[in-house]
Amino acid sequence: MDFYDALGRLNRLDMLEPAKEEMPVFEREDVVLGALKDIIVNNKRVLIYRDYDPDGGYSGEILRITLNGLGHTNYTIAKYVRRTHKVDPAVIKQAIVEDYDYLIILDAGSGDPQPLLRLKAMGVEVILIDHHQSVYSYKDFEGIHMINTSFENRTRDKEVEVSAGALTYLICCKLCAMLGRDEPMGIVALAVASMYADSIDMSSNLA
Repeated sequence: MDFYDALGRLNRLDMLEPAKEEMPVFEREDVVLGALKDIIVNNKRVLIYRDYDPDGGYSGEILRITLNGLGHTNYTIAKYVRRTHKVDPAVIKQAIVEDYDYLIILDAGSGDPQPLLRLKAMGVEVILIDHHQSVYSYKDFEGIHMINTSFENRTRDKEVEVSAGALTYLICCKLCAMLGRDEPMGIVALAVASMYADSIDMSSNLA
């Protein structure tokens, strides 16, 4: 049994099955899901950037497995070059110079809208999935397909506290449901691992 077979078995355990009816609804999820659907349906060329910590790594793996499961392989995962919680300027340049349709940013990017707005102006669509605190809000990221739970928690009655990996998982599940497909086996285990790695309170209802 290889690693992904083992994850598949974990995925079928009741203890790791999420209560789908309790999945939180995000303010900008329709925009993000619409962009992800565009990628799948129209075979858009995608560059994926992950934060340098384990949570970013898990987020990238969840997205990679989901894209593959949906039959989309027209993507590149940006190489790690140097640790930073910002979006690497080299990746911004790569997205423009190599003429990508989309840059997907996972677990980073909420602290500086300007590079992302520049990408948008240059014709590269940006999807950002993040949970980090920031002095900015959605209005500062006009035209960016974005979900940031910390932005939304400012006005929620009940805060949603999840890792970026778990947030990516929730979005990938909703994308699969939108396209009439089952979620890939194993990604829920990666989401749970990301929550441990990111020191999320595992006693919470969502966990």
